[in-house]
Amino acid sequence: MRPLDCLLVFAGAGFGGVSRYGISYWMSHMQQPNLVSLLVVNLIGSFILGFVVAVWGASDQRAFLFWGPGFTGGFTTFSAFSYELVELWRTGKHGMFAFLILASVVLGIAAAALGFFIGQRIRPEAA
Repeated sequence: MRPLDCLLVFAGAGFGGVSRYGISYWMSHMQQPNLVSLLVVNLIGSFILGFVVAVWGASDQRAFLFWGPGFTGGFTTFSAFSYELVELWRTGKHGMFAFLILASVVLGIAAAALGFFIGQRIRPEAA
């Protein structure tokens, strides 16, 4: 691990965490339940990661580290997702539990694939 690589991941994660907080804060003021913001953030993060891998995955290590493991790592919310699932199950909201799992996985994969597809179409060709 090189120090610059660590700094790029660190900076990206900070930016991602603040961005996630901003979206959650904004959505709470729009009267949206926490589960909606959780799903939205994870879908946006899936799209961004697919895009990042397609555009910079093999060609620009610094951009990849900042936006991939950095930003999307700090932005997405697997621990919050897991906790919300436990709470839904514990409180007997089994339908919402199943919906959140299904929507997160299916739509997350679709968002990552869409990001990758768009990224492949716009990335500069290797010289």
